[in-house]
Amino acid sequence: MLVRFVRPLAGFALRAPAVLVIRGYAKASPIVEAINAARTSVVKNAAVKKPAKKVASKKTIAKKKPVKKPKKTVKKAIKKPKKTVKKAIKKPKKRIVQKLVAKRDVPRFPGNLFSQFVKENHSAVAGIPPHDRIRELSSQWQGLSESEKNHWQSRAMTAQESYQRAYEQYVTSLTPDEIAKENALRRKLKKNGRKSNIKPLVDSRRPKRPLTAYLLFNIENRDPSLSVAENGKRSGETWRNMSDSEKTKYFQLAKARSEKYRQDMEAYMNIA
Repeated sequence: MLVRFVRPLAGFALRAPAVLVIRGYAKASPIVEAINAARTSVVKNAAVKKPAKKVASKKTIAKKKPVKKPKKTVKKAIKKPKKTVKKAIKKPKKRIVQKLVAKRDVPRFPGNLFSQFVKENHSAVAGIPPHDRIRELSSQWQGLSESEKNHWQSRAMTAQESYQRAYEQYVTSLTPDEIAKENALRRKLKKNGRKSNIKPLVDSRRPKRPLTAYLLFNIENRDPSLSVAENGKRSGETWRNMSDSEKTKYFQLAKARSEKYRQDMEAYMNIA
């Protein structure tokens, strides 16, 4: 009976008083003694520390380091050079061609001696294949005597003189403004790849540009016994070593010529 009563009070023994107070009197009872005994046994058991169990150390297994595989060397692809594509030549606009057609009455250059000989004798070799015609005419030209070649030379000179007169007559029939427009159209055609052999019109009435001070000095001090390159080198060194007062003469002469050129150009542009 006593044991059955003490067990439930084992947890209470740690904090319960050692003496029961009944109606104001302190009295030690067998129950109290049993509680005190249980309390002291619990305290003793708590004071004694049990040795910690040794944990068996696990053998550390050395991990093998992974072997690094050599990297594969990838060869870079060699870049092929880009193909240079030629730009297509733009054809000139129709309006430019139509404007230039009205000026097609320009006299054509007659050519040199051999070209005139080919024109005159082209009908004689009409039955020969085209690639053999020039070869045949060339052999005929080489077989001519000196008197015959002189005859063709005089004919060529006469043709060139007549061409020069016709060309001057054609150019002078145009106004300076018309010549400027015509030359602008010719430059456009040449730039666009059409009529690459076309040349700008040359007007003999147009005043020539004046020379600079250095060119005037170079002409005045030219040595006929020296070449063009030697004269230029000598004149350049002399011009650099000259003082400003020595150059004043040539600068004044160049200024006077520039003023005359300006007046002549005004008169030229007023030609109707």
